[in-house]
Amino acid sequence: MSNEAAGVPGEGTPTLAAYAARVTIGPLERMLEHAQGVRENRETEPVHQMRVWSRRTRAALDVFAACFPDPEYRRLAREARRVTRALGEARDLDVMIEALEKRAESLPPEQQGGVLRFVESLRDRRAALQPRVEKAVTRFEVHDPVGRFLQIARRHGALPAEEPVLEGAREAAS
Repeated sequence: MSNEAAGVPGEGTPTLAAYAARVTIGPLERMLEHAQGVRENRETEPVHQMRVWSRRTRAALDVFAACFPDPEYRRLAREARRVTRALGEARDLDVMIEALEKRAESLPPEQQGGVLRFVESLRDRRAALQPRVEKAVTRFEVHDPVGRFLQIARRHGALPAEEPVLEGAREAAS
């Protein structure tokens, strides 16, 4: 890939920082696509998807930290970690609830009661966790992590100052 293809003017291979910017922005954007569904909490899939993309985002942020020696970058990585942790707790409960509900269906009626009571206790725990999940997701989202990351990348020469959008970043994330 040329520097032009990476969004960096000039000849030769793109810098590691330019590559890092491309690889990181896609998962970060995909992560944020699921924020509203997580807040609405009508189904479990948005939590699952946001967690998947948050883990990919965190992995990219961790791997490429040396490219962006910046306190703001470290702050962004910490915030992403906080969101991933909150989503992980919610996802674990969602998975347990779904698995136990399926298990209860296969039990004789006289054995279902205990399992279903336990499922209810898990649902209560999940409901109690939701405000913390919403707070973590909203806090992350309102601080414009994509914009902040782009500023950091530009400050460190990974992207030209005039580039409005990282074309191809979404494809790189898939």
